[in-house]
Amino acid sequence: MSQVSNESSEKKKKTITAKLYKKQTGAVVSEKLKERNKHNNKIKRAIFKAMEGETMTVPEISVKTGIPSHEVLWHVATSLRYRLIEPVEKTDEDYWKYKLIK
Repeated sequence: MSQVSNESSEKKKKTITAKLYKKQTGAVVSEKLKERNKHNNKIKRAIFKAMEGETMTVPEISVKTGIPSHEVLWHVATSLRYRLIEPVEKTDEDYWKYKLIK
């Protein structure tokens, strides 16, 4: 029986939320990290809004949003990893066209 209670306590430790963790440990998120996350979320929203209902390449997204192509590429690669977008076809210039997955 002690093994069962040991396993359940391990599960509880793994399911601690970020807020509870901060409360228990006194951890503080730096302002720099908060600002970076806000910036990244703003860029991601702009990219996804530009892609709604369209398939687009990284340069097309960059032109439509005004975001530098290296930043668009980073967000597209991350979104691919988390299956938020998917490649559809390759253009004649060897760029992939991407579409949103919803």
